[in-house]
Amino acid sequence: MGFMMKKSIDNISLDVIVPVRSRLEYNVCERILIRSEYKLPKGVNYLIVDYGSEKEESEKIRNICESNKFKYLYIDARNSLWNASKARNAALLHSEADYVLFEDVDLVSDYDFYHKIKKQIYTLLVQKKWPFFAVPVAYLSEEASLDLMSPLDEYEYDLFTTEIFDSNHSDIIDFYAPASSLLVCRRDKAIFVGGYDESFEGWGFEDSDFWVKLLRDIDIEKPKDFYKLDTRPYNNQVEWRGWRTLFRIFADVCAQKGIYSFHKWHPIAEHRSDYIRAKNHKIFLKNSINYSKNNYALTPLWNQNKETTLFLSRNPHSFNEYVFKKFDNPLLIEEKDFVVNDIDDVILKYNITNVVFNNPYGNIKRLAIYEAFRERNIKCFVVERGALPGSIYIDQGGFCAESKSYLNFVNHDFSEENYLKTVDYVNELKTKGASLEPQSGMIGSDNLKREVFGSTKGYKVLFIAFQSPSDTITNFFCNQVGTYDNFVNQVMMLSVLLEDTEWKIIYKNHPLSLSKVEVPGAINVDKYHIGDILEACDSVALINSGVGVLAAAYGKPVYCFGQAFYQLEPLSYNVHDAKGLVKLLINNNEQFNKELSLKFISFLINDFYSFATWTREERNHTKEAKLSISKDIKYTEIRIWDDSKVYEVFAENGRFIDLKSSHLFDRYRLEDYLSREKNKETKSIVRSKEAVGNTKKVSKNDLIKEESIGKKGILKKKVEKLVRDPNQFFLDFFSKRV
Repeated sequence: MGFMMKKSIDNISLDVIVPVRSRLEYNVCERILIRSEYKLPKGVNYLIVDYGSEKEESEKIRNICESNKFKYLYIDARNSLWNASKARNAALLHSEADYVLFEDVDLVSDYDFYHKIKKQIYTLLVQKKWPFFAVPVAYLSEEASLDLMSPLDEYEYDLFTTEIFDSNHSDIIDFYAPASSLLVCRRDKAIFVGGYDESFEGWGFEDSDFWVKLLRDIDIEKPKDFYKLDTRPYNNQVEWRGWRTLFRIFADVCAQKGIYSFHKWHPIAEHRSDYIRAKNHKIFLKNSINYSKNNYALTPLWNQNKETTLFLSRNPHSFNEYVFKKFDNPLLIEEKDFVVNDIDDVILKYNITNVVFNNPYGNIKRLAIYEAFRERNIKCFVVERGALPGSIYIDQGGFCAESKSYLNFVNHDFSEENYLKTVDYVNELKTKGASLEPQSGMIGSDNLKREVFGSTKGYKVLFIAFQSPSDTITNFFCNQVGTYDNFVNQVMMLSVLLEDTEWKIIYKNHPLSLSKVEVPGAINVDKYHIGDILEACDSVALINSGVGVLAAAYGKPVYCFGQAFYQLEPLSYNVHDAKGLVKLLINNNEQFNKELSLKFISFLINDFYSFATWTREERNHTKEAKLSISKDIKYTEIRIWDDSKVYEVFAENGRFIDLKSSHLFDRYRLEDYLSREKNKETKSIVRSKEAVGNTKKVSKNDLIKEESIGKKGILKKKVEKLVRDPNQFFLDFFSKRV
């Protein structure tokens, strides 16, 4: 195991990004030279970013880097303010390493520092799937910094770390920062969150802004008022409030492992003005408001030297970190800002090779953009929800029925393994009652039949699945039936033509449809689960609904009035009108091919569809229908169809970090406990008023008064218990921590 771990650590590549600029206050070159003495492990390199040093000084820095085989990147910003964000972003786009460490040129650590960092990358980021970690930094006094011209030896490191624990009375440590900008993360992660905001000039808050972006999407319980800036120093934080309390956790783990770095003293630089800091503070607060919005998606860094994939919206199905793993140089130009007549200039200027669309038929402008790119042979990928629960398709073939990608199911490897996997999937689908839209509870097909048809025997059931009138496929893929209204008319005719036959008609309106269809002579089954309906029916008729795929899973033949992507005989059959369908039903000429349907579903779940989890909301869309909104999309499997070839991404989401069960949370545990107890008391007061039927409006002052009374009583009991039996008090307290 030790050998395998060492091999895995050796395979990790890390660039240490160090932004620099020559200064009058002190010699930057001396501080860069210190790095030549570290024991660098395999795969670790320095990337020195020279942001605007004067020519003579930049040559000195370049020579140092070349002599020591450091990577060197010069940015001519001599006439601009210092901008650490631009320097770091340039390094991110220049680097090819898997991981990056953002480091201040003034930092000094022990000789084995980077060996320790690589081990933490493996144990924390690779094995534990943490998103990042930070290293605490102690700021040295001027006296302690004078003769510090090399990394710390074992004795010095122990002396300095010991001083940290009594820094208020130390001649060596000016102050201690339990969490710092010395941070390690995956390079692609830093790019996908947008890197550092380049609107921050001079000094102040650019690091905080980056940290909040990294923390934003972590699957972890967030503190109260997460997006509010708590200006209290890290050393004094005991409240579980604000993002800074969470950020400190990711540095505390290094502190507990004995990993620190030390900042050499230097005079305050000119770019650290109060005016610039105040301006940056305003930028940060404004950004935090945006980050707090659920529908806000971070925009990745764009590399002008690489081929580009254009995105036209922040739709989370497509504008998603796991999609970026395929389209790794995304550029966002919002659809509203795109000028169709400028398309050739856009392609040339940004080197556009791919464009990602969500529902290219969604509006006239988007369709015009879609057609214009396709006419120029630019690859257009459509990202939309699929026909199976939790499914999403990412298809270069086009939107729904216009795509020929589904024909690849004929060549699908329907092996014994895939067959068994598909059977298990179908059985689970039926058992759990999973569906695209919310349904009522399942009661079983037999119960449904008894409720709908009573004791009648010897009949067959035709199920009509209606769609939302505003759906794109309803309006653009009607085929020979012409319009959705005409489809409804044909259904009305069916109930007349099938009268006095063995066929009975049931129908269900789309759950999101506000405009409900009523079919005389047929039975409405809106209140029943789609799974029970498909199990109970013998055949399904529709215009082109995704229900057709669910029907295949339930082994039922499908008749399409419109154009559907699954319209592949004998999976389903096209009909033009009610008379044609009645003829097929009465003559019973069409046979369902169960093996072929399983092969098609196997193709979808094993080759074609991506799968994800998300939370769902609804909002009004048109007068006729609501719109289903997907949020917090996390891909579990991702497949991208490109020229009939599948590109698969291993969608390994970061695991949930159960922070409150860790002793890293201990500094916040008492405050969190008292806060939860206070919330319980408040809820209890409100419930008690409701219970006695008091309809009088409860004022805020009333609640505060009653809370204080309840709180005093509880605290009095706790104090008495603490005095009476302190051991039992703390035992009870920590046994309740969650």
